[in-house]
Amino acid sequence: MIVHGHINQTPVQVVLDSSGTRFDDSSRLVRARRMREHAREYGQYAVSDGFMIRVSRQRGLSLAAQLEGLLPKHSGLVFIALSRQQVYLALLHKGLVYTEEMRSREEAEQALQAESGQAIVVETVERSGFAEACRGKELALSTAHAWHYQPMWRALLRQGLPHPAHLLGLLAPLLLLALGLNLQQHRAQWASNNKAVEQQFAALRAATLQRQHPADARRQILFWAEYLHGLRAYRAQGLEAATWNGKTVNLKGGLAQAGIQRLQAIARGRGEKLQLHTDGWEIEHELTAPGQGSGPQHEPVDLADWLARSEPRLRLADAHLQLGTSSAGSGYTRYQLNLKIPRGAAPVFSLLAELLDAIPSSVESINIRYERALPMTATLELTLWGI
Repeated sequence: MIVHGHINQTPVQVVLDSSGTRFDDSSRLVRARRMREHAREYGQYAVSDGFMIRVSRQRGLSLAAQLEGLLPKHSGLVFIALSRQQVYLALLHKGLVYTEEMRSREEAEQALQAESGQAIVVETVERSGFAEACRGKELALSTAHAWHYQPMWRALLRQGLPHPAHLLGLLAPLLLLALGLNLQQHRAQWASNNKAVEQQFAALRAATLQRQHPADARRQILFWAEYLHGLRAYRAQGLEAATWNGKTVNLKGGLAQAGIQRLQAIARGRGEKLQLHTDGWEIEHELTAPGQGSGPQHEPVDLADWLARSEPRLRLADAHLQLGTSSAGSGYTRYQLNLKIPRGAAPVFSLLAELLDAIPSSVESINIRYERALPMTATLELTLWGI
């Protein structure tokens, strides 16, 4: 994920999805090999100081790599204001960044109050108005190209660490000469192999498409959060439960707090059919998120890695995630996840939507229980495609 902002009035594009570690081996060959192995699993772009390596699948500025160099022993949260609306938040443990995320200023100040003893607020021009009661810390943050994610071979080359691509660069002229001398001899053989190669590529493309799945959950949850804002009138009429399965929404309420005429007027104004029972009222109608089922296609994610990155945000919402059933597919596993939240308010759903950004997943059902017009327990059932 890439977010836009400023650091001391310099525009930046900060990458949030990264994985970092440190190798203290004395041998450059060993360090380079272990760094390449780390990159093969987590991304092709890297930032390194020769011992620390942080990799990503996207290009942009790495604040995490800088914090690891500037705060080698810090454990706790670090806040960096990037604009009047957004604050970058990183969680460090013994100098290593474990999570990165963006928060609104209000959410960031709430997190700062909860962690004030171990938190650092970085002093930047953009900090004006944020956490003014907290003393800021001067850090030499940089927007230089050296702190941007770049191809792995180039990141290692800057630190004098070996990479197979370096040798390839030296051998390329000789290889081109050899290929030129043998081109005529092998032209006929290449032509005969073209059909087989095309068939192999076609099979590879088909297998790739079979692994890809739409990332619908984020759009569905944001759509549901917006829908919840429109339920205020029903909440005042004794709403007790709201359920959505992605296609149909069902609202139920009691009659003790309801006015029949007022209920009927609300339903008429919304174009919904009100059903009255001896023990309460009920409304059911179709509700589908725009573009549902046509979200961007993504490869399965590493479930363990995603759960580790999501855990701090789930902890902030006091949410509990349980792994349900799973079934294997062609190159992926389809997981059923059950998520329980003690407060089903719209802002909580907006926070959950951030966890599912660019994740191949979909919402199967959402259920919210109301007490005295307040959204209490919420339960979500999700499908996630992982490896």
